[in-house]
Amino acid sequence: MNEKIQKLQSYLNEYLGKTEEEIINELGAPIENYLEDVLIYIKPYKIFFRDEIVFLIEKGKVADIAITKCFL
Repeated sequence: MNEKIQKLQSYLNEYLGKTEEEIINELGAPIENYLEDVLIYIKPYKIFFRDEIVFLIEKGKVADIAITKCFL
């Protein structure tokens, strides 16, 4: 498995199925909260890059997770 897939797999294993409240308790307040069903967090790494982690909430629980690598 490459690094990107391993990172996504670790997030899925850790957070999939958890409630919105559990995510906020573990990761703090999100930088964005769209329509109460999408939570967005930013995790910087190295000097010029960051991951944007998006938690899609359905029926009060995390239904999917997306990670986007961004250049600052």
